[in-house]
Amino acid sequence: MGGVLGLALGCLLVVWGLLLPFGKRAAAVIPDGEALLREHFDVRELPFGAHVVRAERRLDGTQYVTLRSSSAPPTDVVETAEDVAPKGVSDEDVPSVDGGGSDTSGSEMGQYDKTVWGAVHVGPHAEPLEVLFAHHPEDSAQSVIQRNFRSLEYKDLENIGGDGETVPIDAGEMEWGPFDVRWVHLRAFHKDDDRATFYDLLRVNLTLDRTCWIVHLRWADRVPGTLADARIVLDAIRPMLVESSVEPATN
Repeated sequence: MGGVLGLALGCLLVVWGLLLPFGKRAAAVIPDGEALLREHFDVRELPFGAHVVRAERRLDGTQYVTLRSSSAPPTDVVETAEDVAPKGVSDEDVPSVDGGGSDTSGSEMGQYDKTVWGAVHVGPHAEPLEVLFAHHPEDSAQSVIQRNFRSLEYKDLENIGGDGETVPIDAGEMEWGPFDVRWVHLRAFHKDDDRATFYDLLRVNLTLDRTCWIVHLRWADRVPGTLADARIVLDAIRPMLVESSVEPATN
């Protein structure tokens, strides 16, 4: 009887493990994230005086290296790859941002009060809090690029729901060494204890040939992201030109 119960419990634990979120049970620490970057890029220096706060590899082969700016406030909570992706526009192994909150004002009459996202105050410029480098396997590269750079829905701020949403606000191409690479600037509107706010994200497709890399910049609450900060990152970490025949991937 005990053997049967033990076998049943073992099977239950296996099934439970399979039902856990893939990313949460598959992360393995990479001991030297900066060394990984130097294997793939001509690293002049880490941008913004940043240091590596996390480097990990997922079971599907995706690798993440997260840099935190030296000007970022000290924190015991290290932001991970899961926290960088905006709602509804990234791949399945990077969960979406939960806007939280409600779109009502809580007035005595319970009257509906639409959130005016365009009225959210934009603060002064500051360096990005974090820079995340994501290296995706070749077999998932095209779908990742599709979700991060092509399957984006532009909309007017008045059409954003009361709980918030992440929307692209600009996109284009910029020089990276001899290549022109695609970038997209997003703004993640959300509620923080019923207070309307946002944070900015900017991602750049650094994929060359069959090697898929995407860099994500994230700024603090209400700090406007800038393309100039992305250029600082690309100037500091440049393409490693081993062969002149290397072609950039279609963005």
